[in-house]
Amino acid sequence: MNEIFSGKAPLLHSKYNPQAEASRYLDAVPSIKNPKFIVVTEPGESFLAEELRKRYPKAKICAVRYQGEFYNETDTLWDFCWRPGHETLEHFLFNIIPDEYIPLTVFLPWKPAEKFWPETAGYAWKSIASNIRLQQNIMNTRAAFGRKWLKNIVRNAALTEKIIPFPEISKPPLIVASGASLEDIPDNILENISSGFFICALSSASEFLSSHRINPDICISTDGGYWAGRLFNLTGKTVPAAFPLEAYIPVNVLEENPCVMLNYGSTIENEFFGMFGIRAEKAVRNGTVSGTAAMLFLTKTPGDVFAAGLDLKSGPGFSHARPHPFSPESSGACFRLSTLESKIAEANTGSSLGIYRDWFKHMGKENSARFFRIQSGDGAPDDLGGIKTITFLEAGQRIKKPATVPGTQSITAEPLPSLHMSKRERKEKIIQWLFSCAEKIGGDISIEEFDSGKTEAEILKLYSYRDYIGVLKSFAEGNGGEKKQKEELCSEASQFLKFLGEKLIGNSKHL
Repeated sequence: MNEIFSGKAPLLHSKYNPQAEASRYLDAVPSIKNPKFIVVTEPGESFLAEELRKRYPKAKICAVRYQGEFYNETDTLWDFCWRPGHETLEHFLFNIIPDEYIPLTVFLPWKPAEKFWPETAGYAWKSIASNIRLQQNIMNTRAAFGRKWLKNIVRNAALTEKIIPFPEISKPPLIVASGASLEDIPDNILENISSGFFICALSSASEFLSSHRINPDICISTDGGYWAGRLFNLTGKTVPAAFPLEAYIPVNVLEENPCVMLNYGSTIENEFFGMFGIRAEKAVRNGTVSGTAAMLFLTKTPGDVFAAGLDLKSGPGFSHARPHPFSPESSGACFRLSTLESKIAEANTGSSLGIYRDWFKHMGKENSARFFRIQSGDGAPDDLGGIKTITFLEAGQRIKKPATVPGTQSITAEPLPSLHMSKRERKEKIIQWLFSCAEKIGGDISIEEFDSGKTEAEILKLYSYRDYIGVLKSFAEGNGGEKKQKEELCSEASQFLKFLGEKLIGNSKHL
């Protein structure tokens, strides 16, 4: 440890032949034949980098440093390099490694570094484990909802009637989630809440707001499940609905409400919006709609963004503010052998709340400095890292003296181009697109095209995410099984696209 305090980099490698030492280390590590990413924790003078390049020329290699002082001259040998003091390691890894490549990623520790920086080493491996859990949760979601998302993309693009730009934000944004703490807000504040804030209702909170005669300025939904459509039951026809194409939106909302398109930036979304001449609002995909809404307003406004009902915690009482479409006492789900108390307990046992809390904890200092959770009542809120929990009175004081980020300017939304394509023309283009993609996918797609990020690859991921990853893993392991798996997946996905096209030809609104 004295070497560190003396300002001299500690020796982490063999004095005699460090390159041979790196080679012997990799010889002893079990690995797949074709990894996509290789992450090495504190590789010191980076002798491993050259050896990794030789053995895995197609892999992206990443160094996770335990400190910010030494070995800077070798950082350029890596495709990516993280050092403490900037963004969290979890956020860094999430941004550089796509979730489908997590099973094809190798994590390697350079063990000599751990005795010099044991605390940072512990943090690094906890962050790696946390990122893997988060990515696995996303992978499970994609596996469960991928085919439904693909249906929703086609359906929403075909049926949406009134596409508008994002409404002008003339007041501080207040994102209203559906946490039970909404019921603690005093009536006199609820009655005047629209006068002080630009109200963004998450779809799950729309029924609560409607019951208090509060008309939100916009309603956001990102959930792709069919049951999510029930959350829009009481949304007024004049309220704009903002959503990504993959979300499930009721037909009446698509046909009657003004709609703001959100774009996660996927290949299919970009192709659709380009084909229709629509410039959609950029959005960030998160495990929770509240995270997507938070990032959206933080990028659209230079000042503070507030949230109410963002409880993100379980407890002995109701998990949602009432009324709510899925409250057990109002959905007819309770009877003598399935009591209200048992339903409440069941609703409060989900593990997803912890994942959502972790996301907000790691949203970054620049964002958390402008994001405030408003909470009434005496209940102690769960910790959200750097995000402060304040009262409505404190929020009002901040509004009177708006806090802006140094160097930012007011953000004026640019108008979206007017649509020159009718709904009928849009539908015809979608049908042509479906049959064209079906023909391409039904042909012989090479493994390079399969893993290219092009439209056909995106469709295959959506159709069966597990099968898609299975093909990549077989190829990476070099067992030769990927050819048959790939052919079966492509054949099934091609038939599915034709099925969707035939549905649209038959004027079905229920894909």
